[in-house]
Amino acid sequence: MKQRMWVLVVLGVVLAVSIGQADIIVNEIMQNPSAVSDSDGEWFEIYNSSDMEMNLNGWMFADAGGDTFVVATDLWVGGGAYLVFGNNADANTNGGVTVDYEYANWYLSNSTDEVIVFDASGALVDEAWYDGGAEWPDPSGASMQLTDWTLDNNVGANWLEADLPFGDGDFGTPGALNEWEGGGEPVPATIEEIQTGVYGEGDLVIVTGIVTQGHGTVHTSYVDVYVQDESGYGIMVYDGDPALGEGLDLGDEVEITGEISQYFDTTELINWTFSEISTGNDLPAPITFTTGEFPSQIPWEGVYAELSGELMNEPGAPDESFNITLDDGSGEATVRVWADTEIDMTGFAVGDMLTIRGTVDTYFGECQLQPALQSQIESEPAGPVSLDLIPTQTVVPAEGGNVYYDAHLVSTLPNAYAGVQYWTLVEAPNGNTYGPLYTVNFTLAPFMDITVEDLVQSVPDYAPAGEYTHIGRVGYPAYYVEDSFTFTKEGEAAGSMNLDGWHAGGWSLAGDASEVVTVPSDYALAEPYPNPFNPAANVTVSLPQSAELTVQVFNVMGRQVAELANGQFEAGTHTLTLDGSSLSSGVYFVKATVPGELDAVRKVTLMK
Repeated sequence: MKQRMWVLVVLGVVLAVSIGQADIIVNEIMQNPSAVSDSDGEWFEIYNSSDMEMNLNGWMFADAGGDTFVVATDLWVGGGAYLVFGNNADANTNGGVTVDYEYANWYLSNSTDEVIVFDASGALVDEAWYDGGAEWPDPSGASMQLTDWTLDNNVGANWLEADLPFGDGDFGTPGALNEWEGGGEPVPATIEEIQTGVYGEGDLVIVTGIVTQGHGTVHTSYVDVYVQDESGYGIMVYDGDPALGEGLDLGDEVEITGEISQYFDTTELINWTFSEISTGNDLPAPITFTTGEFPSQIPWEGVYAELSGELMNEPGAPDESFNITLDDGSGEATVRVWADTEIDMTGFAVGDMLTIRGTVDTYFGECQLQPALQSQIESEPAGPVSLDLIPTQTVVPAEGGNVYYDAHLVSTLPNAYAGVQYWTLVEAPNGNTYGPLYTVNFTLAPFMDITVEDLVQSVPDYAPAGEYTHIGRVGYPAYYVEDSFTFTKEGEAAGSMNLDGWHAGGWSLAGDASEVVTVPSDYALAEPYPNPFNPAANVTVSLPQSAELTVQVFNVMGRQVAELANGQFEAGTHTLTLDGSSLSSGVYFVKATVPGELDAVRKVTLMK
């Protein structure tokens, strides 16, 4: 902004003011719309280049010909934010513009005119004198945009004609970043390039992806939309004006032009515009995390994800915001449920097994999962058989000894099952699993509910010190339920890992089978085994009756890379082979579908 004295006669009053560096800048002018008449669709935009919120109550806007209007109410503009002034605030008739302040008796000439800004004290803040095409652009149906707010906005060479569409078809970016701000034209980028630092704060980029968190579903007072692209990464699209988010709906494929911004841990696009490519698209396959690993997954902020685990605390009411905690045995993860979602969790209780999908949100250095819809929270039905191991002695001295525990077994089945097994395994501190260490066959009686006390797992003296996991399983080798607990071996960490000779105390279960049933009692997709795998993994699907089964494999970008099953399968347990010899190392998702019965996804990692 120029340093000089400027004299203006306004309504017969002489104002003489010294012009300094302005905070409020005339940034965009639509003097000649085409979608609607000038009297309906003229507008101009200002930009607050400071980092402080400002109240424009009492400010005057004028031209050199005597047209003026004065802001007659509180009108706040935040630091780094935009305000749009127009002669018509009805977006249905003004060409689709969101007008922040409607003025009267003030018009923008299609040839030569001025936009001059005075603060409440009468001091000149900014001015832009356009000339109808001599040095300035002179568009019809498009706005004039300042290329960079640090340049003199009273020089026509620093303005260009807008070429991004908005509203009813005219071109401009009302209330958002100009197309050329931030150091040039926007650059096409993947969200992975943004999240990994190829592009940084202040860069103007274009991204194309699927909306995984629609506008107004989590918060209604501002825009916090999430978009995920084919790179498998996601990003928040943010604005303080909720009206700007209209049209960014779940499943929309959109192209967004915006400025990269960093807000604490969250990478955002701000000052953005968007165009819709298509609607109703499938969401990307959710990335599945264990609850223990999830809190540290900051690089995956904005990604559509899934957690499963036991509900550890009572949920709040539907009209309030609250946190819940899930734990799948690997550690706790936080799920944030916002009041605006109206998600009702009053039907869930501590101990329920839940699967929750949503976007990965960041909060003070840790991740929390953010569901937006009721349908993204599912409870796993109680299994027909449950096993709970209750440890009573879990510290073993250096010279070796015993681990003691009780086992509680419950069946909700009305029939008897012959040939059922209970077997145990131990996971050692090095991550290897040994077993089965003990196996017993028994008949599962109808509605059996028993507790077997003082079961024993012996631990030899040569076992290395550290934390072990004792695992118990009930069922058949391909279909079972399990529970586990940890125990500690004292002594030196070094030692042989040869666990030959380990044994567990025996126990027996009485029951006479009146009817033998050998098919699974529920639809299920088991965890692929081994996982990680190379070159092949077993994928086991259980069907209690004949069904149309589809099993597909997707990469992190949501593209199908293999199909393991597609057709009619008989009741029973079916083990399929995922051959990874032609795939590259990385994370994949196995999805099993039985119409109306099963829609399950498991994550598997190929390591070559």
